[in-house]
Amino acid sequence: MRNHYFSIKKFAKKNYNTKMTVRDLVIEFCSRPNLHATTQRVRQQTFDRYLGGYYSVKILSFSKKQAYEVAALLDNHVISRKKSPLKQNTKWAIMKNIKTLFNYAEEEGYIPNNPFNGFKYSFVKKAAKYLSPAEMNTLINAEYKNEELKTAVLLALCAGLRRGEVLGLQWGDIDMSNRTLTVRRSYAWFYGKGYIKPTKNRHERVLPINNVLYKHLKEIERIDENVIHLTPSFLTAGLPAFAEKIGIHRYSFHDLRRT
Repeated sequence: MRNHYFSIKKFAKKNYNTKMTVRDLVIEFCSRPNLHATTQRVRQQTFDRYLGGYYSVKILSFSKKQAYEVAALLDNHVISRKKSPLKQNTKWAIMKNIKTLFNYAEEEGYIPNNPFNGFKYSFVKKAAKYLSPAEMNTLINAEYKNEELKTAVLLALCAGLRRGEVLGLQWGDIDMSNRTLTVRRSYAWFYGKGYIKPTKNRHERVLPINNVLYKHLKEIERIDENVIHLTPSFLTAGLPAFAEKIGIHRYSFHDLRRT
């Protein structure tokens, strides 16, 4: 039924755009009012990176051959910092955004067909990992050279905060007298820039502060309004390395939230 609806919509709006370039399409797509400002910037940067070489191409002229070239660009992209290729799920997410862009053009009647139809990467669903009670105690009681890493670990482990929510937490969000904290925002780092954005579900939530987290928060020094001053990559790479160092599995930072 949904496909039938879109076919009627496309037919009704059929207005093949002979002048619109890929750049024009990206600008129109990313400036839609229903997109949050951070989402607009992130998608814009994704398209700049993987479609930038085709920005002057008219969308009606964008061919299957060029779609294959974009797919090859994804397959051959090497992350300079890690000197490693993109992960399968990263390629899946990028291709999904590119297909959505050209689906928009098709649905608006600007092009007859999406040149990326048939292009897809399989999403690799990994088994969730959880810390055992013994591993939790080891992590909580370990000696940390970086005190902010410990704070971040306890916020994720004891309150279930996501990485971005940990980095976006401010002291004004913490009510020590009532032993609660309010998750109001998230912090994202994308292509060398940091952004404050809403939480994943765009809803604030109030969480209890347990004894372990409460004791730790009372002891740490406040530098400014932000609780944590680390980068997302530091948490992503730092926790597995630290976990291995203290003799437990190389858990990811998100595994703390799952636990």
